[in-house]
Amino acid sequence: MSTSAEQLLGQLHRVLEDLEEFAGTAHDAGAEGAGAVTDHLKEALGKARERISGLETGLKRGAVAGAKATDAYVRDHTWQSIGVAAAIAFLLGALLTRRN
Repeated sequence: MSTSAEQLLGQLHRVLEDLEEFAGTAHDAGAEGAGAVTDHLKEALGKARERISGLETGLKRGAVAGAKATDAYVRDHTWQSIGVAAAIAFLLGALLTRRN
């Protein structure tokens, strides 16, 4: 899983935790109608957690499938992979030398 996807999921988890804490605080305040609002909010948060969990699972499956496909390709086309890696290394070396 990419770093930006992990960061996004981490931020979403924190937002959900903050909202759950807010819902608990609002319920404890005892304001009129707050119970119904917090129940609705908790239900929405539960659904959001399920969606995030599904997204997380999908991202992990995609990353694993991509890694397996890459591994299979490299094993099947070893010399081509070595050639591509060498070409990329040469280009990076040329670009870095040009900068200095």
